[in-house]
This record gives sequence, structure tokens and C-alpha cells, in this order.
Amino acid sequence: MATKNIAAICALAAAAAVSAPAAGATPLDAGFACPPDSAKPRTFYFLMNGNVTKEGISCDLESIKSAGLGGVHVFDVGCSLPAGDMKWGSPQWFDMLRHLHRESKRLGLELGLHICSGWSAFGGPWNVPKYGMKETSSTETPFKGPGRFDAILPRTQDDNGFYEDIAVLAYPTPEPGASLSFLRAKTGFERRLKLKRDSTPFPAKQVVNKKDVVDLTDRMSPDGRLRWDAPEGDWTILRIGFRCNGRENVMPTAGGAGLEVDKYSAEAVDFCFDAHVAKICDALGIAKGGAPAASGTGLTTIHVDSYEAKRQNWTQGLEKAFERRFGYSIIPYLPVFAGRVVGSSVESERVLEDFRRLLADLFAVNYMGRIVERCHEYGLLVSIEPYGWSNGDDLQYGQDVDVPYSEFWGTAGAGAHGLGGSQNARHAASLAHVWGRRYVGAEAFTSGPPRFGRWLGTPFGMKSQGDQVYADGVNRIVYHRFTHQPWPGGRYAPGFTMGRWGTHLDRTQTWWRHAPAWFAFQSRCQWMLQEGCNVADALCWTGEDAPNDCQIPAPLPYGWNYDTCATRAVERLAVGDGGRIVAPGGAEYAMLVLPSTDTMSVKMVRRIGELAAAGAKVVA
Repeated sequence: MATKNIAAICALAAAAAVSAPAAGATPLDAGFACPPDSAKPRTFYFLMNGNVTKEGISCDLESIKSAGLGGVHVFDVGCSLPAGDMKWGSPQWFDMLRHLHRESKRLGLELGLHICSGWSAFGGPWNVPKYGMKETSSTETPFKGPGRFDAILPRTQDDNGFYEDIAVLAYPTPEPGASLSFLRAKTGFERRLKLKRDSTPFPAKQVVNKKDVVDLTDRMSPDGRLRWDAPEGDWTILRIGFRCNGRENVMPTAGGAGLEVDKYSAEAVDFCFDAHVAKICDALGIAKGGAPAASGTGLTTIHVDSYEAKRQNWTQGLEKAFERRFGYSIIPYLPVFAGRVVGSSVESERVLEDFRRLLADLFAVNYMGRIVERCHEYGLLVSIEPYGWSNGDDLQYGQDVDVPYSEFWGTAGAGAHGLGGSQNARHAASLAHVWGRRYVGAEAFTSGPPRFGRWLGTPFGMKSQGDQVYADGVNRIVYHRFTHQPWPGGRYAPGFTMGRWGTHLDRTQTWWRHAPAWFAFQSRCQWMLQEGCNVADALCWTGEDAPNDCQIPAPLPYGWNYDTCATRAVERLAVGDGGRIVAPGGAEYAMLVLPSTDTMSVKMVRRIGELAAAGAKVVA
């Protein structure tokens, strides 16, 4: 793109940005003319594999401030670059964090830190196998009775340092033939949306009768030896336990890798938080007891990026949590995890639906909910990208955070065509509208090969896509990305990059000198959007499925605006004047749209009935 085109669009933005409010102007006018720091765009700021200097940090942050950005989210990542001199977790590394904190305060920038090294999710060298992610593992041993079984039951040895038994069960061996579809997804090993019940009728001789399941757990010694006098018949002895699956954080810097935290255990989250985030707070002089601030300078935010740690399907005590939650034991149904059908296909499916719902609940409450609680103890806000390859319900996962984020990949080089759209912007916007959050962030203009990146991104190329994202509810652009340059000044262009990833929003970029006008234009847009109130026709409940995302089953008529919500929000809806649906955060809607599904819990059937009886318009 010609330099004159970049300069032209930036000049137009600059001319509009310098206008002063007239006498007697409202706060809205004043903010429009001179947007506050809270309205300014931000950027992800990547420190590349220990190639970091204090001098470079100061120069970067000064450049970011003078360009008109309001803050940074710091990531330290590897990206296969050669390791630098700064060792992760060393005294020098903590001193670098203190320097970041001081400099951001000096310059009036908000500072966010990703919760661990890399970009997903929450793990590091401080973690131990006991608090790593877990998954079930089982072995079956055949035995013909009557007779005494006296042997050590096999189990997996690939346990990454942790294994515990859940149960030892015996049941009459069924004939082959009965199985459930998509069993790995239904038992939590894989993420698959909109799972349907398998209602295939199987002969009784092919299924496990729950009444015939014998619990032998107490008869196995700690070394795995089972002693049991088996009745007559062909028996299958199932030893089922759970192991650490060895998942580690994604793309960390050298020395920053380690086991991912158990996403279903608040105890594990506390252990990792105290071992890492609390130590950072202590190093920066941030004490417990402060209330979360809406904005500020220095470290204000802990960020959790999009979820890429894959799945786990068990944790310590999950079988007890299941019984408390649903009022029956999962133990007799554990043969389902070994590929059997217990009772009938429908009965097994219903148990697995409860199981997956529990996984989603634990993921939201014990993982993200607990992170939010712990960060708030230190007066820190939490921003997250609440989606990814988990067993979670995405809208439930993000309901407690202070600043929900979306993500969209940029169209650098696409000119004014705006290819790529806003992707999941409405997901984060819905969370903010329903729960009353002021800011809707977006990891913005992320790019990579083959079409995007490569220094092709310009304000002109970003404009139309950015407008679409604003229209879909985003009011805080957070660029992906600004890469740390270890040297001061403008030497060594193009400088360090994040490998092949990202829009090159670096101080070495050729159009960086024009950037202040572009960021001023965005700041004014974002100020107006942050001050405004979203207007939508419909609130669409995404249902009780787990895992789940934010998609509605069918598009609404053209021109209708909508938000989506999870079950917890439906439980807290009120009915206002004229039957208006009122969300917990105060947003109002003309109607509640139900998901297209064959099943619904009795609890939610009653809840929908209560809303309808109170005058709400419900569309099914």
C-alpha cells in the first residue's frame, strides 16, 4: 500500500481527534474529544524466549505510550527462537518484572500479565503430578468362577508420576456387540459439540446389568492385589483409576514449561496460584486485601488466553462430587468408560450427560471461578478468552471474569474487503451484556501465513474489519502483537518478531510514526461504545449441553440483534415492564429464545414456566 494512503487516513483521524469540547459540553463530549486511557486500544506484548533487556522494555513502553495505546498484556513465549540470557524464574527475571511494573506506572500504562509462560493455559515448572490434569485409565481381567481370584490387577504404568484407583468392579461378562457412538467424546477425552443420545436397543445378554455389578474396591490391597471368591460364571474384573496425563503449557519460554493445573480442582488451582502468581505479586509489592480496580497503572490484570490444553475427565474425589450433585452413584456405571453399556444405551447416555455437565461445572467454578477469586484477593482484575478445546460450557466458563475477550484473525493485505469477519466477537459481548461488564476485549488482527502477516497490515487494511468487530460488540481492541525489541532506538529493523505470527505492531514498523492518529480514532470509537448501552431483541439460551459454545441453533430474522447466555443466567433472569427479559447485568430483551433440543432438565422446565407465567415472551 502506498505511504500516501496510510498518511491520508491517519490525517483524517488526527484532525477529528484534536477537536476540543465546546463550552458546556457533557462528559460524553469531553471523552469523545479527549478519550481517557481506559478507552484506548491495548496490545499483547511478547517477550521472546529470554531475549530481554530493561533498556529495550523502557524504549518499547515509551513508544507504546507515545503512540496512544493504553496498556499491554505481557506474554513470555518460546516460539522456537534461540534462548536468550534471561532465565525464566531467575532473580533476573523477577527484576525484569519489577522494571515492567515501575515503567508502566511511570508512563501511565495498564499492565497485564499472562497467567503463565506461553499462551495456554496455566502450568509451569512449579506444578507437581498430584495437581496435574487427570484422565481415567482402566484394565479388564477375565476370570471364570467359581474359584478364588488372587493376583495383582494390571494398571497403566504411563502415569507421569501420579495414579490413583477409583474402583475395582466385577460383573458377568456380556456378549460382544453393544457399544455407544462417539464414546471418547461422551466420556470427556475429546471435545465434540451437540452430542446426541444413542438409543440403540441391545439384547440383555450384551449389556451389563447394574444390579449384577460387584464392588470389590475394598478387597484390593495397596499393591494392586485382589483376593476374591468368585461365584460361578464368566466374570470381567475392571480396575479403573485415573492418572496424570502429562499436559504442559503451550509454547513457553525456555525453563517455563511444566504440568498444566488440574482444571477441576480448586486445591490444585490454589497450589499453582500460590507457587506462581502470588510470588509475582509479592515481588511487585502487591498485597492481599485490595478491591479490584476498574483501571489504573502498573499491574492491574491477570490474563488467561484461549484454552489449548486439551481435555481431562477426572480429578480426586470426582465420584463423590457426582453423587452430591445428582443424587446417585456413578460407580456402577464405570464399565461405560471401558466401552460397555450398563442397563441400556439410553440409561448409559443419561449418566454420561450428567457426567459431562459436572465436568463443565467444575471447569467453570474450580478453575476459572477460583482464579478470579484468588486474583481479586490481590486487587487484580481477570481477563480471559473463554473458549477453546475444553470440556467446558464456554458461556459458563466466562461468566465470572472482569473482562471477557474474543479473538479474530486479521485480514492484513486484504485492503478494504474486510475478509475474515469478527469471528467470535459476539461471544464476549454477550458475556459483558448479560453480566454487566463494561469492557469487551478482543485479541485483534492476529495473523499468520499463508495469506496474512508478513508486514502487510496497515490501518487502511484493518479499518473495515475493525468496524465489523465494533458492530458485533467489541469495545476494546487488543492488538496481536507488539514484540519486544531488546535494544533501544530504532536499530535493526525489522527486528525481533513472534516467529511468523501476528500483525507487526512494532516500533520498527515503517508506518509506526503515523500510528498515533489511527489509535486516537479507535480510542474515540471505543469511548462511545463503552459509554453506550447495547440494544438487542432476543436473549438466546444455549441449553444444558456440555461441552457447549455460544452458537444459537438457527439465525434470527435479518436485522434482529441478540445475545447468548448459559443456564446460570436463565436461572437469574427477571421479568420487567411489558414482559421484558432483564438479565443479571441489567440488559433487557424482548424475548427469550430456547435451544433446539430434545431434552431439558425438570429444573429448567419449571424455570421457563415461571418466566412465562410472569409475562415473559418465550420462543421455542
